[in-house]
Amino acid sequence: MFYRLFLSIFILGISLFAKNPLSNMKLEKAVFEEQIAIDSLGIKSRKLIPIKANKTVRHGAILVYLNRLTNSSRVFKKDIVVVNPIPFKTSYFRGSATCEGSCIIKFSIDGGKSFDYGEKLYVVYGKGKRVAKGSEYTHIQFTFNSLSPFSKTKMAFKTRLK
Repeated sequence: MFYRLFLSIFILGISLFAKNPLSNMKLEKAVFEEQIAIDSLGIKSRKLIPIKANKTVRHGAILVYLNRLTNSSRVFKKDIVVVNPIPFKTSYFRGSATCEGSCIIKFSIDGGKSFDYGEKLYVVYGKGKRVAKGSEYTHIQFTFNSLSPFSKTKMAFKTRLK
């Protein structure tokens, strides 16, 4: 089964916050389909194929979301927070969230109302509780202490199309 991927769910849903003004801050977003290629010697390699708006993507495809944040000012930007929703009809690939440099990565299971480390998010059922699965995450929050003048950083995560 194939699905048409609407990038607006990902692109329009990103939030960017900072302690000082966001002037001269630029957030670029891209989505790729991860494909594994095997050459004639049987060696596997990973390819990232850019996804354009309304492209048809196969069920089970692994999607890679990349954000690039640029500070084009002469001022250190402090306490920068980037919030990504997990796109509709996808499931977060546990352990895939990364950032360039130093950042704190937290997750939400309540639509982005609260965030915590993945191992501290619990789903309550009946009289018990369990650690939330990656498929139950709704948002990812990347927090950077600061971003130097005229510098860039990247953050990324993967999902699987349901």
